[in-house]
Amino acid sequence: MMTKLLSWCGVDVTVGKEVPFDIMTAAAGPGQSNVNISAPSGAQVPCSVTPTPDGAAAKFTPTEVGPHSVQVKFAEQPVPGSPFSTVATMEVS
Repeated sequence: MMTKLLSWCGVDVTVGKEVPFDIMTAAAGPGQSNVNISAPSGAQVPCSVTPTPDGAAAKFTPTEVGPHSVQVKFAEQPVPGSPFSTVATMEVS
């Protein structure tokens, strides 16, 4: 499966700030992308996924400080490397 996730992977994010990322699936054939994000408390973080010509555009806004698990599937199969991890921090003024 030729699917890859671009953008923020492995980069810390900020609580309350939208995090956009792309799921590049054009070379993988037909299928739908699904994203499930778990906050440190175990709560599910809403994530919108919109189809694009190259795959999908996704975005979420972390609401808790700490590590988040981002599970990405394409055509019901985990994307290589999924689940991805990121850490949400408070913005420093």
